[in-house]
Amino acid sequence: MAAPKGNQYAKNKGKHQKTKEWEALGEAITTRHADRFNKILKDLPDDKFADKFLQVLEYFKPKQARVENVHQGDVSINIQEVKTYADNKADKEADAGD
Repeated sequence: MAAPKGNQYAKNKGKHQKTKEWEALGEAITTRHADRFNKILKDLPDDKFADKFLQVLEYFKPKQARVENVHQGDVSINIQEVKTYADNKADKEADAGD
């Protein structure tokens, strides 16, 4: 008897309702609500505009976490050269041609 094809544990085929709702919300935010938000931003005083603009900017371009690499003591790097059979063969052929 052959094994059944596909994922036998999958509950639903296709997208869940919540996924569809989130996609619809994302579409609305980036289209018709974006036009409305731009009109509101245009009418804000400079200080409030800057505040709202930075909040929205962080949504599209999240801040990167600062990572500092601090090493205690000496740091050494060990580089190992690995030669393959082909490398050895090429070296021998080059030596033979000299």
